Amino acid sequence: MLSCLLFACSGETVEPPPYRAPEPPPSGEHLALARAMCGYIGRCEPDRMGVFSGGAVEACEEYVACELTRGAFSIPSVVPATCIPSLESRPCLTGYDEGGYAWGPGCGVPDLEEKLAPPPDAPGVGDACLWGLSERAVCQSGTYCALEDGLTDFGSAYCGVCEAEILIGQACDEATRCEGGARCIGQTCRELLPPGAPCTANEECRYWQCEAGICAQPSWLIEPYAEVLNRPCSGFDPCGNQEALHCEGGRCVPLPDLGQECTVVCRAGQRCVQGRCVAVGCSIDVGEPCTDWCNGAVCVDHTCRSPKTPGVCDDCGDRILCEIAGCMPPRDRSNGVACDYGGDCSSGFCDRDVSEYCDAGSCSIPTCDKCGTCTDPPPASACE
Repeated sequence: MLSCLLFACSGETVEPPPYRAPEPPPSGEHLALARAMCGYIGRCEPDRMGVFSGGAVEACEEYVACELTRGAFSIPSVVPATCIPSLESRPCLTGYDEGGYAWGPGCGVPDLEEKLAPPPDAPGVGDACLWGLSERAVCQSGTYCALEDGLTDFGSAYCGVCEAEILIGQACDEATRCEGGARCIGQTCRELLPPGAPCTANEECRYWQCEAGICAQPSWLIEPYAEVLNRPCSGFDPCGNQEALHCEGGRCVPLPDLGQECTVVCRAGQRCVQGRCVAVGCSIDVGEPCTDWCNGAVCVDHTCRSPKTPGVCDDCGDRILCEIAGCMPPRDRSNGVACDYGGDCSSGFCDRDVSEYCDAGSCSIPTCDKCGTCTDPPPASACE
């Protein structure tokens, strides 16, 4: 079906619709991955199908295949054998992990739990640990890095000792950590209450919001589509974080579709041009309408145009930025280079004394005119 959207079924190329530049056809592998992803969306996130034209699975497949073809996702080319069965059968995930799509570990994209899990060689109970270099856990599962004091030891990182998490129902204090995300309340580790549960204090609720005796749902969670549709709204109201809805005319309504009137937004693969939604595909290419940016082109007079600076930007790493500001050499981020923060370094670690700016695990670090040095981050053994 998708191939017939891009080419005539007789094999002849179909003329692209108005405003749409021709796009390379997806490979069979990309088509298969797109079908699997859209099947997952239909099974796990059916309300999200309204993001695509007509809410049709074919429109979803066309868009996702186009994104795969242009390299929008970091999906390893060797994973279709595991990726497709995973998308077809695995439990539904609660969040997105790559380009707004829940590909998951079966597709070579680690989920949040895997990204934050401790490394295989993480220290255990009683071993020295170094906390603060990243968000990843530094001690074995079921343990945590108990800080020795409130003073940093290496940059903004703290030395500590791995200790076992406190079990639910056991005594705790503010310096200890409860198991499984439980919280120390009244000096006892207690499981957190979900939205809708009766409560007496904010700390009892999973999202720290006890309103009128009930644990509230935070504003960033997705609300049921049926409860949000046609709900009054104003301004930039996210309409329950439903991707297929937007605030228009004081109500949360479906995104306008191909050919319909629009003000700003349209469905995936479309742009609002002169008050109507038109198809442009998954990227904004040369010849297509734009407002401020394009893919591999420059937005001039609301149309994507090829860069026109001959020679100057040919060897520049960022050609589009070069068209605007001139070619700038890549920044040296190697070890030994002066730095202010870890983000200035390829290693992610800037060796700099920031102890005066940190207190009990919280830091507010100003720039220092490159007073630090990029180095490899210290190992936990440095705390021994």
